[in-house]
Amino acid sequence: MKIILFLILCLFYVVPAHAVRIEDIANIEGVRSNTLIGTGLVVGLKGTGDGGKLAGKNLKTMFNRLGQKDVMLGDLNTKNVAVVIVTAQLTPFAVDGSKISVNVSSPGSASSVQGGRLLATPLKGLDGRVYAIAQGSVLIGQGEHLTVGTIPDGATVEDNIHTDFIQNGKLRISLRKSNFTTAKQVQDIVNQDFGVKLAKALNAGSIEIVIPHEYLNDHVSFAHRILQLPVILPDHEATVVINERTGTIIIDENVWISPVAINQVGLSVTIPVDNTIQQLNNSAQPAKNNNIYPLMARQGTKLKDIVDALNAMKVPNKDLIAILQSLKEAGALHAKLIIM
Repeated sequence: MKIILFLILCLFYVVPAHAVRIEDIANIEGVRSNTLIGTGLVVGLKGTGDGGKLAGKNLKTMFNRLGQKDVMLGDLNTKNVAVVIVTAQLTPFAVDGSKISVNVSSPGSASSVQGGRLLATPLKGLDGRVYAIAQGSVLIGQGEHLTVGTIPDGATVEDNIHTDFIQNGKLRISLRKSNFTTAKQVQDIVNQDFGVKLAKALNAGSIEIVIPHEYLNDHVSFAHRILQLPVILPDHEATVVINERTGTIIIDENVWISPVAINQVGLSVTIPVDNTIQQLNNSAQPAKNNNIYPLMARQGTKLKDIVDALNAMKVPNKDLIAILQSLKEAGALHAKLIIM
């Protein structure tokens, strides 16, 4: 009997975990994308362009640079032209001549950039240097956003950013989500794999690793070996995400509610301490004369069950969001609440 009880307790207190590669949860410091931006002209539109002075001025400037200095604004149909902002991400280790995709968006009065073509546009980094030249036909996705488009592989890299991911004989790993337990896990698995203490967790988000002698001239193989090592992650923090603008609510499966009583306008939610209440009542009807929806649940009820019951009663999203906020303020919602 004692053995059975011991096994049950072990099963009850097991913390869910799973293994991932280090590269799934971390980045090598110094290896990242860089944002490029520029302004350009999309031409060839069917009367859906800006049609204003800004488009005309930019178009005239382009002709002047091409040696056509006698072109007048009155000669140009600016309704077929749109001034656009062009952005791109310069990927790490991108070399001269490689291609990257770009995004195009109209900040002016253009109603659509569909069917247009972006003229050659220099893309600069935050340091003011030109790193790529973008041009090509603009593609519009399905939907109503006709002033935003993309050009797959629409920019050619003209200059690269030097990426040195080894500093003073050390490689540094940055966790995408800081966590002391995970940082310690990475430190220990690296040291265990090499059989010597090479890794040291500097804090909850950064691990520094000394390059061993056999990899001093092969940094790529060393980084690959590190990034492929498996790490056992602890169960993630329970989270509830609310998007007030769209009314979307995302709830982790294992978010629990403590005993609490909430009286919202038109709604009464009660989670008593008494464990004798057997089931969640999700078929409640409005109480007579006062238009209140009574909802009662046993202690230890999951938040998901509460939300399902409220949805079954057709409680408006704004009221549901208000209830979740009240639960958090009352200390009955055991999860991180994120409101967007």
